Amino acid sequence: MNHHVTLTPSQRAWHEAAKAREADRVRKATRLKSVAPAPKQIEAPTEKPKPRFVQVAPNGQIIPLHFNTFKTISISWVGEYCPYAGGSVELARDRSMTEIAIEWLKRFPGVTMAEIKGSARARRIVFPRQIITFFIKHERQNISFPQIGRWMGGRDHTTCLTSYNKIKAMIDNGTFDAEVEEWHRMFGKARAE
Repeated sequence: MNHHVTLTPSQRAWHEAAKAREADRVRKATRLKSVAPAPKQIEAPTEKPKPRFVQVAPNGQIIPLHFNTFKTISISWVGEYCPYAGGSVELARDRSMTEIAIEWLKRFPGVTMAEIKGSARARRIVFPRQIITFFIKHERQNISFPQIGRWMGGRDHTTCLTSYNKIKAMIDNGTFDAEVEEWHRMFGKARAE
């Protein structure tokens, strides 16, 4: 059976973007195959140092100065080889939800982390809470909405999903900055003074 499916323009764009991402991934993989592998681990001499005895305990036991239980020394790389950046590049670590929230709370004077995680529904608190929810999910896509909801004081995942969609729509239609300015006009100056 031959079923013809008509894709909407947004579905077609998504499929074309997926094909482009896959082609880009294949090009990068082909390019990286020609790069030399990272250096191997370096092994230290296997001769074990002997403990030096320096102290006698009150019960007559001799206490050694040090013990060495390692046989090899491993050198680990904190970077990933990138020929376009001239060698090793430090990888950025994922920031925690608290770090992201603190960064955004600095932009909303008078709102505390306790209020963000609390049960208050005042607009003064809800709007920054929605922004923090959006940017946590935007920056840490591996964190699920239920996890964000639990961290936000036991909120339901649908609340977090609604917050994410609301802020994303504001950013997409260009009203996000105006809404933040409106919040500051209404609440920012009064609370900061």
